[in-house]
Amino acid sequence: KGAIPEVAEPLAEILERSTGPGSDEDLAALCRDALDHVHSERDRRPWRIRLGRAAARLGALDEAAHNYRAALSETPGDPEVEDALIEVYERLGEREPLIELQATATKLRASS
Repeated sequence: KGAIPEVAEPLAEILERSTGPGSDEDLAALCRDALDHVHSERDRRPWRIRLGRAAARLGALDEAAHNYRAALSETPGDPEVEDALIEVYERLGEREPLIELQATATKLRASS
């Protein structure tokens, strides 16, 4: 059933570069399928980030936020993922999580 992550990886890379109609929908579906087959959080992280990006482009902001938060739970302080999540929270108009995330990101960057 579905994509095996080793096969899905090159396909995901192609879909990420594609600008054709339906490519974000296809990428999101591929990521969801890969997440069904990958069990370690470390291996799930890149699929969550990809799904977050695709979902954000599709306007599925709650799904994007969920996947970015899950990716951050594996590697807290990742500035790329934090920035993407901040953008999603801004688009959602969610002030409390946005303020909290921005404060955490600022502290982590100041201590680096």
